[in-house]
Amino acid sequence: MDVPTSPDRDGLWVNERWPEHAAPLEDVTWVAADGLRYPDAEITLPVKAELDRPKDNLDLAVTWPLLATDRQAWRRDAVRRLYPEHKSLTGLTG
Repeated sequence: MDVPTSPDRDGLWVNERWPEHAAPLEDVTWVAADGLRYPDAEITLPVKAELDRPKDNLDLAVTWPLLATDRQAWRRDAVRRLYPEHKSLTGLTG
């Protein structure tokens, strides 16, 4: 998944698909044991919603129950803003 994980504007990370969404890098990423920085799932899942491939839908199905309620709400809102008619908006609860 090619989601930039470096600051872009005024020291903040900026969502390429939703430029109004800017946040400190630490709020939208995590650092693995190997020292590499990865985007949080709720940041990646809207990108995968646009792609809408079987593997992306599987990633959503597997990841969704692991997200905290506020993270689920954020993801749902992001997809609603970016893709208002996306099929995943009707099938997810939580």
